[in-house]
Amino acid sequence: MAGEAYRSDADYLAALRSANLDSANTEADVRTRQDRSRRTLTDLLPELARQGGFQREGINTGFESRGLYRSGMRQDGIARQQYDEAKTGADYRQRSAEEVGDLEGQLARSRADSTRRITDAGYSAQQRGYARTQEESLRREQQSREDALAAQLRQMQQATYASIYR
Repeated sequence: MAGEAYRSDADYLAALRSANLDSANTEADVRTRQDRSRRTLTDLLPELARQGGFQREGINTGFESRGLYRSGMRQDGIARQQYDEAKTGADYRQRSAEEVGDLEGQLARSRADSTRRITDAGYSAQQRGYARTQEESLRREQQSREDALAAQLRQMQQATYASIYR
């Protein structure tokens, strides 16, 4: 009987709904932002390589037209361009990885806040005489939801990292 009363406590149910909604919204936001980061990186790297090819072609053409094609100056110019291109690509990858890390932190903070709110609501319900066993049941349910959310996040991370480090 106490378990039934606990599940029908209005404050507890409101906290549970709110925590679940917040978790779902955060997960959706994380997924959207990770997808955006992955698409941006996927778009930028080929464009960077294409522009680098044009720049190298321009360097070669410039030195050839001046009769300096076989000079060390041309090779130095090509080397500088390739260094700049590689550095820019590494910067793009680093920014994408940092964004993924920030999103993981946001998700962890959201999950901690949801757990705290549910725990507080459960404690209040218990203080009003509801059974402690139901609070444990709620925590197991929340843990199951969090485990499922964590599994989805790991899957998204793997896809993001796979696209970043191709």
